[in-house]
Amino acid sequence: MLGPLLGVLLLGRVCPNIAVSLKYPVEAARVALGLAVGAAVTSALFAAASAYALSLLALVPAMLVIVYAGYVYFRRGLKLDPATAYFCALPGGIIEVMTIGEALGGNAAKIFIIHICRILLVIVCVPFVVQHGFGFNMPSGFFAAPDSARPAGSEIALLLLSAALGWGVFNSLRLPGASLVGPMLASGLVYAMGWVETALPVSVVNFALVVLGANIGMLFVGIPLRELYRGMLATLGYLLILTGGVVVAVTLVSHFADIPLIAVFLAFMPGGQAEMNAIALTVGVMVPYIAAHHVLRLLLVVTAGPILFRALTRRTSAGKGG
Repeated sequence: MLGPLLGVLLLGRVCPNIAVSLKYPVEAARVALGLAVGAAVTSALFAAASAYALSLLALVPAMLVIVYAGYVYFRRGLKLDPATAYFCALPGGIIEVMTIGEALGGNAAKIFIIHICRILLVIVCVPFVVQHGFGFNMPSGFFAAPDSARPAGSEIALLLLSAALGWGVFNSLRLPGASLVGPMLASGLVYAMGWVETALPVSVVNFALVVLGANIGMLFVGIPLRELYRGMLATLGYLLILTGGVVVAVTLVSHFADIPLIAVFLAFMPGGQAEMNAIALTVGVMVPYIAAHHVLRLLLVVTAGPILFRALTRRTSAGKGG
């Protein structure tokens, strides 16, 4: 995923007028990634659900601390207006955060740049930390079947049907990440029931990673180098805040729950939802556990994010009035 990302990023610098729409390939890649994550769901997974509950609950205060610290950094350190500072600090999907932030008075361009820089830095740094910090050999844990072990025709039909149903339900309910989360949950049920046993071939998952990487690279096309440079510097400071919050959360959760450190780290590190699921697939450690946390994070950002912003701004206004 990192290779196509950097390749397209460099191409965009050489050919700034390049305009390639990856909308449909990206949706297909997100569906494939959802099905690949669903393949990691087994009946044994539900036996460990109690440990997941504690970890998922811990995600809420961790998010609150990270968002507030990020808000203070962008507001007081970088002197951004309250709406822009808050939504730059809210680690959710780029489009969702930018859209909500703009509607509530934020600078959409600045929010966009900060979040694409966040995702880029996380994609670059997390595999390095996994390999050198945790001593994990990244390629060895890839959760997919070899190309020789392709799903049978009936299994493919069930997977496609579950993907369509899951995507359709999530889309009709206007839930975030419909093309990824819907197929992931629906196919997870199919795998857990034992109706499908073979994971997607490696080549399909590799294709999804290439498309997703190229799509992130395309997001940088057309951004002036000066703005990109400023965005990267600003995001580096924010990344330190994210990492500090994640380290505290990982330490506490791993102490109270019997969950591997690497799984908790990947679950709490707020990169892009699709990108973190892709890294989880590559690592191959407790993939559904990691995916569940990123689903919850995205839901919290979309539902509770605007409410928290209004409460924060009301408190700030009341403080100034007093």
